Amino acid sequence: MRKRGVSDVLLPRIYERDIDVLIQEELLFNESVRSLFSKALELRDSIQIDRCALSVFDSTGETDIEARFSCGEHRGALLIENKIDAAFSQPNRSDIANVQRFYRHSLG
Repeated sequence: MRKRGVSDVLLPRIYERDIDVLIQEELLFNESVRSLFSKALELRDSIQIDRCALSVFDSTGETDIEARFSCGEHRGALLIENKIDAAFSQPNRSDIANVQRFYRHSLG
């Protein structure tokens, strides 16, 4: 009998929304994931997620995941764009300007 390998396993198609929901769940319920983001942000303590929403729209556009967090006296937001279905490209200046406008609008 032939031994089954990873290439023999048929998995369903994964969509961006599936990944978004997975990331949201991990941010909300997995301390190790929150600790990873805390380290990336150079915060001493682990972040606490105060609000985590999917497909957030405002006047500047849409973001896949918006997670508002607190860490001691610090407050902030993680804006996560999942590009599993998008072709790779370098961000252009208008993308960067949109992010800056979002921060000014959302976080005051």
